[in-house]
Amino acid sequence: MLHAALAQAVFDGAWRRALLQRMSPEHKFSTAARLSGEVLGGVADESLSLAGAGEVLADALRILASKHIRVRDADGVIPHAATPAASQ
Repeated sequence: MLHAALAQAVFDGAWRRALLQRMSPEHKFSTAARLSGEVLGGVADESLSLAGAGEVLADALRILASKHIRVRDADGVIPHAATPAASQ
C-alpha cells in the first residue's frame, strides 16, 4: 500500500512540475493569484469548507510552494522584492 501511495505521489509531482515548467510567466502569475484568491480565500472566509476542500487546498498549497511556479526574468533569475536601500 505504501508503495502505491509513493508511486502516486511521484506521478502527481511529475505532472504538476511538467505543467508548471511549460507555463508562461504571465500564466504562472495568474495561476498563483487565482489559487490564492479562490482556494485560500475561500477557505479563509469559509465559503469552502476545510473538510470538503481538503484535497483541493493541499494541491493549491503544493503548487504555490513549488519552485516551478516562481516567475523568473529573461536571464532565469527570480526577481527579489525591492528593498528601501536598493531603490534609493
